[in-house]
Amino acid sequence: MHINTNPNNNQNLNECVNHYNTLVGRVSDAVLLIDNAVFIDCNSKSLELFTCEKQFIVGKTPSQISATTQTEGNSIDLFESNYITKALSGKSQNFDWNFIKPNGNTINANVQLDLIILRNKPMIQTIIVDVSESAYFKRKILNAVIDTQEKERKRFAEDLHDGLGPLLSSIKIYLNLISAKKTDDLEKQDLVQYTNELIDEAIRSTKEISNNLMPSLLNDFGMLVAVKSFCKKINMTGLLAVEINTVNCERRFDQHIEINLYRIILELINNTMKHAQARNIFINLEKHNQKVFLTFTDNGIGFNINAIKSKQYSGMGINNIFSRVESLHGLCEYHSEPDKGTCVKIEFNIS
Repeated sequence: MHINTNPNNNQNLNECVNHYNTLVGRVSDAVLLIDNAVFIDCNSKSLELFTCEKQFIVGKTPSQISATTQTEGNSIDLFESNYITKALSGKSQNFDWNFIKPNGNTINANVQLDLIILRNKPMIQTIIVDVSESAYFKRKILNAVIDTQEKERKRFAEDLHDGLGPLLSSIKIYLNLISAKKTDDLEKQDLVQYTNELIDEAIRSTKEISNNLMPSLLNDFGMLVAVKSFCKKINMTGLLAVEINTVNCERRFDQHIEINLYRIILELINNTMKHAQARNIFINLEKHNQKVFLTFTDNGIGFNINAIKSKQYSGMGINNIFSRVESLHGLCEYHSEPDKGTCVKIEFNIS
């Protein structure tokens, strides 16, 4: 693209660019200006995003500040050869792209390219949004969901193998003995009785496994009854006191909500029992209009909240809680300090 070299035109163009920069300097996103496939200016948010001085960006082509590894294996020259070309034709472009900082760190970004006209000159407005943290949490949530599913499958397989497996094998042996010609009638009667007892035990074992997957109380009477029943058993031990308060929760929720709420509350209680050394737990569940609020507090030893995302607390099931809250399209906040207990606040819409 040819730039008119007339000094007056250049001066007018510079004034337009300066005025444009004054406007974009007030926005919260990184905004950069491209002319002839080169960055000619950027706002202060861009410098914050890249943690750099202006000369690191201005005068460079997009490929020069792009990471060599791109999403879906794209080559770094695709920015200029494809996206900018299409944007200059008036077609807005939106895509994911990996940039590189001066210190070598990568920025996972979403990029929006739009054609703008400054003093009759076409340029490309580039808006860059850092999605690194968002992508990181999505990966963590996905990994937590997969990990939870794998653990459930493993537990289910162990229950079947260790519980039903031996019973069914024994039943098969007795049936073979019953059908054997050398077995007399009296022995057959005894074998039939033993077989029936094993079948009864297999039925009980099946019910236990089914109840672990979907507690009958939860299925028949709802999440609140199931949670209160579980807490009653905890309270009977005398080691931990659990108090439950509810507001406007008499009517049952959707099954998906009930299952997730039940699992979340049990996971929170389990975390407290395992790690907090607490004496008391208070659970408050409220529904106002179309919004549900769950507050869980304990008076345990607490922990460093910044370590939630680290491997130090990977065994606490916190990722499982976050993944279940995510499935409810809700928000989850942890508040905790060493020796000051833990408070978890969860909210989500039910509409």
